[in-house]
Amino acid sequence: MPSTPILPEVVHVHPGDRLPLCRCGFSPCGPDCPADCISDRFLDIHREQYLLLCRCGCSATPPWCDGSHVPEKGLAASLKGFFAR
Repeated sequence: MPSTPILPEVVHVHPGDRLPLCRCGFSPCGPDCPADCISDRFLDIHREQYLLLCRCGCSATPPWCDGSHVPEKGLAASLKGFFAR
């Protein structure tokens, strides 16, 4: 586990978006699925929403963040993924 916590990525998606998301957990660039992946799974978006995607690799339910990462200290640090854009 890295010394600096890797927080989840918040992604704003819209209807019609198509995301290549890794669900096998072996992607070196997770949560994005590389072009040469044999699983080749896509997530088709049907409504506008925010997705919380795992970036640390600790989630038991990839590509979704399940809170398994090392927690940040303080509320502001925990929410920086939502407002860093």
